[in-house]
Amino acid sequence: MKKVLFFLIIISSVSVFSQDEKFLVISRNTDYVQLDDTTNVRIMGYTRTLSAPSKIPGPLLVFTEGDSVEIDLWNVSQGAPHTIHLHGLDVNQANDGVPMLSFDVAHMDHGFYRFKAPEPGTYIYHCHVTSSVHVQAGMYGMVVVRPKYPELTWEGGYEITVDNQIITSEVDVDWHHDSIIEHDHTATALHQVKVPVYDPTFFLANGYGFNSVTDKAIEISTGNNNLLRLANIGNYGNKFIFPQSVKATIISSDGRRLPAEYIADSLIILPGERFQILLNSSQLGNDSMAIKYFSLNTQLVEGVQNYPIIVDVIESIEDKMISSTFSIYPNPATSQVNFDFKNELPNEVEIADINGRTIHTIRKDSIQKTTTFITSNLMRGEYLIKCVYNAKVVTLPLIIE
Repeated sequence: MKKVLFFLIIISSVSVFSQDEKFLVISRNTDYVQLDDTTNVRIMGYTRTLSAPSKIPGPLLVFTEGDSVEIDLWNVSQGAPHTIHLHGLDVNQANDGVPMLSFDVAHMDHGFYRFKAPEPGTYIYHCHVTSSVHVQAGMYGMVVVRPKYPELTWEGGYEITVDNQIITSEVDVDWHHDSIIEHDHTATALHQVKVPVYDPTFFLANGYGFNSVTDKAIEISTGNNNLLRLANIGNYGNKFIFPQSVKATIISSDGRRLPAEYIADSLIILPGERFQILLNSSQLGNDSMAIKYFSLNTQLVEGVQNYPIIVDVIESIEDKMISSTFSIYPNPATSQVNFDFKNELPNEVEIADINGRTIHTIRKDSIQKTTTFITSNLMRGEYLIKCVYNAKVVTLPLIIE
């Protein structure tokens, strides 16, 4: 019991201190994605590394409430200027990403957005240069601001076990031809791009169409509150229809908690809107949530997607995040300890005392999938192992005997 309490104290104490979070986001316009019928379309997009292709949507950006955030936008787009507009975040005008009110970033230049992460919630980022074209081309993604205590929806809010995100959009392949992607980028031409009448034929949830979404699923934990973040970056309206088995409760809208939460069997989300929903099921099993995509001009539904929901016994957010990130063995340790990194190498590993003071730092160039650390210079006692990633800091206790 002592070790369990110790672990819970560590998780709580590490979360409450603000820190600096730095993100490199790369924008470019030379990638392709394959749609449901194997059609390849050219996209503009965002990625985190030069070796990784741009995808639809762009990478999820996760901040922690109160942290000082710096986003370095590096534009390698072969001509087109780009920005990152933080849709819905309360940041000052200079860092909002609207070109004429802040700045745009030219080819091979860097632009820096600096702000303190505001209210916990669900937001969107996208390019605001000729935004109708660049967003349709794929320059968008979701922003999550986590609370200081990540197991809650917000301070004093609901305890949650699982956090899922879905961002919806559409693709009109005629908008992805080279003539449009390579539009004139001069100042006088930026807002005069000629495009065909918008008539999408592909409807996406997290970038997946009707055929490929069957392999994806919302996984929730039975008997617990499970958070579902929904955002619409498309030009069509979305009607989400929830199965009765998950008891969907709408708790926040556009990054703000509602004054009165309510249970609903359906929810309409218009372009640019975001909602947070609690799903709670007492029964194990599989179900699905319908997403209807309807034209705002005709109100006609032009696409329906059934997004699977799996209700299972799942670890808590912190346990799941840690277990999927790294493990420590042996623990307790004597002369040495091994850090086993699962899917991603951290930028650095800090060994700290129980008060959080850093004793030793392992830099990235010394970190391997399995990294051995000699503990003979450490006194007997309890320590914290902090793995620093781009979007998070994951901490586990270490005991030296």
